[in-house]
This record gives sequence, C-alpha cells and structure tokens, in this order.
Amino acid sequence: MNKILKACLVLLTLISTAACQPIRTVKVTVVGDDQTPIENAKVVVWFSGYQPHQSKSVEGLTDENGIFEASGEQALLRMLTRINKEGYYETEKDRLKKDQDHDLTLVLRKKKNPISLYAKDIGLRLPVNREWVGYDFEFGDWVKPHGKGKVVDVFFKCDTEMTAARDGKGTLEMKFKEDEGLILVKDKYLPLSQMKMPHNAPLEGYNPVFFREEESFRNKNRQLYVGYFFRTRVVKEGDKIVSANYGKILEDIRFGPRHANLLVKNPKKPYSYATVSFTYYFNPKPNDRNLEFDPSQNLMKGLDVTEKVHQP
Repeated sequence: MNKILKACLVLLTLISTAACQPIRTVKVTVVGDDQTPIENAKVVVWFSGYQPHQSKSVEGLTDENGIFEASGEQALLRMLTRINKEGYYETEKDRLKKDQDHDLTLVLRKKKNPISLYAKDIGLRLPVNREWVGYDFEFGDWVKPHGKGKVVDVFFKCDTEMTAARDGKGTLEMKFKEDEGLILVKDKYLPLSQMKMPHNAPLEGYNPVFFREEESFRNKNRQLYVGYFFRTRVVKEGDKIVSANYGKILEDIRFGPRHANLLVKNPKKPYSYATVSFTYYFNPKPNDRNLEFDPSQNLMKGLDVTEKVHQP
C-alpha cells in the first residue's frame, strides 16, 4: 500500500510541476537586407522536449510590420525558430535559451539570380614550408609542380614548426597580384541564413595580403561569423581595370600549422607542413560580380563528397 501511495505522490508531483511550467514568449520581427519589414513570412517556433509528446510547435505569418509572436510552456530542452517565404532564403535561429523570453529581429535574404559557379570545400595540404605555392580557383588544385592547376589566382606560404607529434605552430600568408585580393565581410554576413553573403562582390577595397598565426590546430585566432569576397585575374589598360574575376569564401579561413603523415606514409596524401581549409565560389565570367550560387549547377566536376558545396 505504501508503494502505491508513494507512486501516486510522485505522479501528482510530476503533473503539478508540468502544470506550473512558466509561459515563454518568442517575438520575431522579419526584415529584408534593407531592414524593410517582410509581411506574410511563415514563422515556426518550437518548444522542444526530450520526447516528441513533450514538444510543441506554433506557426503563423508575419503581419504588416513583419512581426509574429508565439507563446508556449517553457521548453524542457530548447526553443528554436525557422522563417521562410517564397522567393527568399530560409533563416533559422537555433538554441534559444529556454528560461527566458526572446525578442528577435531576423533577416530574410531575397533570391535574385542564382547562377552556375565553380564551388569547392577545400582542405589544402601545403606541400612545402617557407615557400610560395600557387592555387588555381577554377581548376581547384595547386599549380605545377605541386598540382595540375594552370592559372595562379592566389599564393600560399606557411612557416611552421612541430610542437608535438601531430601538432605545430606557425603562420600562414596569402598574397594576390596587383589590384587583386580579399575583402572581409562582417556586418553583412548572415550566419543564420542559407544565403550568408551578399549577392554581389564590391568593385573596390581589396587587400592583396592575408596573414594568420596559430599556436595549435584549434584555430584560436579564427573569427566567427565572417566571410570574404576576392578579386583575381585582373587585366588593366594603363591605370584602368578592364577585366577581373570575382569569388567569395564562406566563413573564416581555417589554418592548421601541424605536420601530417609522420607515422603513416600514404602516396595519395603526401606529407604536408600545414593545412588551410575553406569553402570558396569562383565566377569564371569576367566582370560578373554576381556570386549567388545555384548548388544544382556546380561547374566543378568530379568532387569528393567532402568537397561538395550545398549552400548558395
């Protein structure tokens, strides 16, 4: 009898606790790149539990001010929201704190003109130390004698030393030719959107050098929520640029100053002095600054599954 009574008391306690869960509110304001409110965007807010029956979703459309508001019992696990609308790239905000209300402003980036580009997620193994090595964005490989690339779009150089059997420290340099280079994108980088970078590369402001120093492979100096536009293959007549190619890099460049294959020799993965990794997009059409990628039209063929790019 005591066991049954105790079980009933535990059950009543659980029911009482569930009934007393505080109500949380998530207010979402949806705007475009120009901060103009977007009406009739579909918003879904999840109040997630550990089991399906403990979860609840609330959905609806934004009003003329771009606002949608959802309320529900405090999530046992977390809250998240997802926004989409025809003609726009989806935006999702995950890991909202479960023990507070939220007032969010989220940007929907418009679909304008997705095109075919060369796109590749690369993990380059630098074959030499303290020497410049050229890379071809269109071909997706080092130039000779380290690869099959034909045109040098950018040079890489590492200066590293071993600090442990599989670790190291050192520097990475990237350099472009005259009037070429990188532009850091930070304020207009949207980490929550499918389309993180602006649609078009700018005309001016390119820096011909990039420098990164790391003391381990953990990328402690890597920035969050940034990307880069780049310009290469510049042709000039006098002082005027008459032709150039443009591209973009998603997220910050990852640099691992560690030596590879110290214990196992693999001819397919030769010894390297450092690694540099990033996802890049390259437009082969001169003077076309559009970098809105259609993932179904990748010009880069024969990619490994780890090299394929799925984001616009």
